[in-house]
Amino acid sequence: MLEQVLGSSKQVVAVTPEIVGENTDNASNNEIKELNVFIRSITCKHANISFLDMQSFFCTFQNLPLQII
Repeated sequence: MLEQVLGSSKQVVAVTPEIVGENTDNASNNEIKELNVFIRSITCKHANISFLDMQSFFCTFQNLPLQII
């Protein structure tokens, strides 16, 4: 499937799954971490694939205080 996408696209963005629930260290999130490593290992082999790690993004912002505007 990846080869089909690469053949018809100039640039591809691989987006990883987000976190599951509020506990970032639960079994589901640990499986997602392993999946993210696998996805990253594939994307780094192709110059026209960008990698967007949504799990890390949400983990970073999950610990910030909520600001009401």
